[in-house]
Amino acid sequence: MDEKTTEEKTETTKTEVKKTETKKNKKTETSDAKKKEPEETTEDAPETEEAKPKRHIETREREASQSTGTKLVPLEKYLEAGAHIGSRFRSGHMKRFIYKYRPDGLCILDTNQLDERINVAAQFLSKFEPQEILIVAGRIYAQKPAKMLAETIGAKYIIKRFTPGTLTNPGNENFIEPKVLLVADAPIDRQAIKEATHARVPVIALCDTSNLLTNIDLAMPSNNKGKKAIALIYWLLAREYLKNRGLIKSDADFTTTPDDFESKTEMKEKKEPAGGRFASFRGRGRPGPSRGPQRSGPRQAY
Repeated sequence: MDEKTTEEKTETTKTEVKKTETKKNKKTETSDAKKKEPEETTEDAPETEEAKPKRHIETREREASQSTGTKLVPLEKYLEAGAHIGSRFRSGHMKRFIYKYRPDGLCILDTNQLDERINVAAQFLSKFEPQEILIVAGRIYAQKPAKMLAETIGAKYIIKRFTPGTLTNPGNENFIEPKVLLVADAPIDRQAIKEATHARVPVIALCDTSNLLTNIDLAMPSNNKGKKAIALIYWLLAREYLKNRGLIKSDADFTTTPDDFESKTEMKEKKEPAGGRFASFRGRGRPGPSRGPQRSGPRQAY
């Protein structure tokens, strides 16, 4: 019995030794694998660092090629016309359309969103007949582009002064019932927007960074004060409208250019007198409210 017990003990000790050896081997293998992993990464590190900028450049080029392929005009056209330049003021409504801020304080608009919204506006306008579209332009630089756009597609237009009651008063001799309204500057064309909302007419507007989007259904974030920018946007609207309506087959069939839509009038600057604003009142003091007839000569004592 003693011999059997000793044999069993020796067998158990042998099995335990084998188990411990296998565990040690596994630990050594895992430790060796862990040691080898950083060596492999250090060898591949310079390759990944060099590959990263290449991959970044390739993705940027692909994105650029895709964006330029879907754009209505190349990006350079928007930049040359200054359609991306906003003002130094920004509203909360237009914050999402701002791409960046220049050191001088000017806001730069996102041309991708501008291009997309011009396309959407043209598709929306193409659902209406030309006589159902009304284009209003009170700003000087927007008057000729608005007239050219209306004449090109056959829409109605009102430039310069918008008569109150044009969209709401049936007794007005100029009463119109459009189904969509297009304006170039919301603050200047606010009367037309007010009457359009009262008549439940959708409003499309060119909006600068300082504009509010109240009562505007579709905003095109752009420079709505530059004559080149307005001409380019209205030229694109005319071309895309004719294409969507099937009146022209391709861009080559549209023979007019943005220069044909551009206003040639120049803004007249107000010139001050040589001596300043109050030069004509010099010696008499600043102008004040009228107090009746003034006595000539020195004041007499009573």
